[in-house]
Amino acid sequence: MTRGFRQALREADAVWAQSVPGPLATRLDARLRDSLKPRRSLRWGDLGLVGAGAVVGAVLVVALYRPAPRPSAEAAPAQVAGFQVARATPEAPVVAVASDEVRVDEELELYDAARQLRVTASAGTTLKREPRGVRLVKGQGVFRVAKQPQRPEPVRVLVSGGDIEVRGTRFTVTQGADGTGHVTLEEGAIDFRFPSGRVKAVSPGETVHWPEEPEELAPLPELPPPPAKPARPTANWNDFDRRLRSEVVLKRVMALRQQGRWAECLEELERALELPDAAYGPGTRERLSWELGSVLTWPQHHQGAACWHWTIHLKTYPRGRYALEATRAMDALGCTR
Repeated sequence: MTRGFRQALREADAVWAQSVPGPLATRLDARLRDSLKPRRSLRWGDLGLVGAGAVVGAVLVVALYRPAPRPSAEAAPAQVAGFQVARATPEAPVVAVASDEVRVDEELELYDAARQLRVTASAGTTLKREPRGVRLVKGQGVFRVAKQPQRPEPVRVLVSGGDIEVRGTRFTVTQGADGTGHVTLEEGAIDFRFPSGRVKAVSPGETVHWPEEPEELAPLPELPPPPAKPARPTANWNDFDRRLRSEVVLKRVMALRQQGRWAECLEELERALELPDAAYGPGTRERLSWELGSVLTWPQHHQGAACWHWTIHLKTYPRGRYALEATRAMDALGCTR
């Protein structure tokens, strides 16, 4: 029995040696050898106590000195260009193109903790973190944004054709290298803001394409013509000019007559009568003709010139205002009629 117990202790010791550190194993071996030295005959009770103690010690050693498990690759997500990368193997299928841009070689999930935005990016997708939002440079991604009603500004996913503004939703974005693309909303609500400033509210199941196409303007309705404005009376400046000219000429003639400057008076009257009838107001030319005949008749006594003038005057104005005065002047001069 004693020999079998010793053999069991040796086998247990071999098992412990694999899991117990070296210094501790050396101390245990020394104590075990000391306990096996023949000091006195062992009783059956002593053997039981020794066996129980050994089993308890083995359990304690295994429990206290079990090697800690090595951390796996999934324990802590990798950080690449500001994104947290969820990966299943130590070799992450993502490449940092720049300090704020990543390129995904295989389908992978990225997380932007600041914006609480997750994106499942397809192979060949390139993403970039910008101050205004996350830009999908090219490729395709399924975006999920945590709902935050108190968010001061919406989370923005930037594409070549505008901005996708969202506060909490799920949508798929496809961005081509040629600048074309589209977004399809799966749940929630988003607004697509075009570069022109036009905002398109997108409903679940709806797709928006870019670049923006010009909207066709609806034709204007036929409107009745505006009512014609009544013509406002306007001053006839020609009449005013004629009256003013007539008044000025008559004043000068009267001034020259009063001063006895007959030669100048005749010249003024002759120049005035050279103008057509339309240059003066009504009755002015007849008045000027009478003034000329009277100067030729009385102050100057030019019989021939006066008779000739009165003849023309009566033919021009046979029933005029000065017909009687013209006849008397011709009689006074002895003009033949």
